[in-house]
Amino acid sequence: MDLSTLIKKQRPNIKDNSLKSYLISLNKIHENYNKSMDKENTIIKNLNFLKDRKNILTIIDNENTLTTKKNRLTAILVALGLKEDDDDFLNVKKKYADDLFKLTTIYNNEIKGKKTEKEEKNWATMKELLKIPKLYKKEINDLDLKNREKDLSVKQKLLLQYYILSLLYTKLEPIRLDYNVDIVDKEEDIEPDKNYLVNIAKNNKYFVIQDHKTDKTDGMKVIVLDKEINNAINLWLEYNKTGFLFINNRNTRQSSNGLGKMINNAFKPTKKNITLNLIRKIYISENVDKKAVENAKNIAKSMGHSLETQQLVYHKN
Repeated sequence: MDLSTLIKKQRPNIKDNSLKSYLISLNKIHENYNKSMDKENTIIKNLNFLKDRKNILTIIDNENTLTTKKNRLTAILVALGLKEDDDDFLNVKKKYADDLFKLTTIYNNEIKGKKTEKEEKNWATMKELLKIPKLYKKEINDLDLKNREKDLSVKQKLLLQYYILSLLYTKLEPIRLDYNVDIVDKEEDIEPDKNYLVNIAKNNKYFVIQDHKTDKTDGMKVIVLDKEINNAINLWLEYNKTGFLFINNRNTRQSSNGLGKMINNAFKPTKKNITLNLIRKIYISENVDKKAVENAKNIAKSMGHSLETQQLVYHKN
């Protein structure tokens, strides 16, 4: 049974990461189910094991976190969606859906208005985070990087990239890891399903984000840059001729994973472990109470998640 192909066929717009997550969950459930039945583990040949809801729920209940339990149930519902024409599978799917609803209620109640211990330890305010680009700007001015005739050192290249990242993720609504873009000089060079920095002129730049988590529902995002971000990028482009905004040590486009690590490093001056996920939570926690529900919907859309997720997951004490 080729679950990957079947799920893709049923859900053609599914993201690769989501599909991979579902398959991992289903294979893990199948493996643990076979163990509980004293059977040799094999590849998933059919979905009949999911009909044994009592034992499946016991297996899921043994998982360590509510998030994992919720992910397991979600994967089951995705798989059972392949059997909509079978009454037996349809009945058990409805029961799993009830199980997921109950678990989601517990999950939301536990995380609403709370921070994890790790988040509590590293929590900062947007005011604190906004100090970071100012530190980088001062360091850049002290080094007089605007008037150098020779190439930058590796450390200086990172400094300029950290400066830009700290601006993007404090002065703008913090999106996901979508800024590892190609640079083009005109709109005609934009290709579908890719992300770009469009560098029209020194005072005219904007991001075109076409490949992001909610692109199927929200479509393309255009992010206009203010003068300070424009100037920071102008300085970086005097030395960076790679065609990519953020680069790795091989001078090629930075990966999403690498960009996440760069963000973490960029905010090291706070002496806290500031991740992108934490920045997004901090941003929402400080903005959602100041804006009406209509504006909150706009924040949710621009950041790429639902209003329900925004209000339940990111609302602090």
